[in-house]
Amino acid sequence: MVEDYLSNEGDRWCLGWEGWVFSGKVLGVGDVSGLGDQDPIHNGKKLVNPLDRSSYPLVLGDFHTYLEHVHLVYKLYSHDEHGLNFDDVIRRDRQNWAGPQRLCSRKVCQ
Repeated sequence: MVEDYLSNEGDRWCLGWEGWVFSGKVLGVGDVSGLGDQDPIHNGKKLVNPLDRSSYPLVLGDFHTYLEHVHLVYKLYSHDEHGLNFDDVIRRDRQNWAGPQRLCSRKVCQ
């Protein structure tokens, strides 16, 4: 099963992020087969891990975001506007799944 996700044969689709290795086989326009149903919590945390390095951005849509941007949002706007908690900004707890969810929320991205 993992071999299918890691395959390079044929037309493949995967997330456009170098930290993501799994892919699915493209069957046609909009149809992809064999995408792994990994643990969504693990995947979500993996997507925000670039914030842990100052030289590597978190890509949210068309925007490249660094942890300093998250600090500014937290400081300049009210909690009602961004919904972030202090622990989301300092990223101490690597097991905190709710933090990555809030970091990628529409409130923060706007």
